[in-house]
Amino acid sequence: MSARTDRTDSGTHPNALLVRNGKEAFLRGDIDTVKELLSDDLVVHTSGDGPFEREYQGRDAFFGFIGQLAQLTDGTYRQEIHDVIGSDDHAVALVTARAERNGKSVEYRSAELFHVNDGRATEAWFLNDNPDQDFWS
Repeated sequence: MSARTDRTDSGTHPNALLVRNGKEAFLRGDIDTVKELLSDDLVVHTSGDGPFEREYQGRDAFFGFIGQLAQLTDGTYRQEIHDVIGSDDHAVALVTARAERNGKSVEYRSAELFHVNDGRATEAWFLNDNPDQDFWS
């Protein structure tokens, strides 16, 4: 078994740039650009026990999930990108998420791992630290 010889800085790796561009487009509300970077059969896995924590099959299901977040938070759901690193098969975005709902606010950190194939994210795992589940009920 041979080791990979890619010596590209992990923050400027093409997969890191793809995910960073996608996250920045999402933050701008540029959904057309986000769609171009996600495969049609994208699978997204979320962590935790909240109402959104499950597996989403397909890009449209993922956008339905994002739409629910926006609706429940009256558009206050936001992410701040801390860092994005990448390798030949994956990229990880480290983000802080914030939202307000019914007079309450929530903040949590998330590691979003993306499997990338042929310039598109094909699968993702969103791993959140201790989000306030009462916030979503």
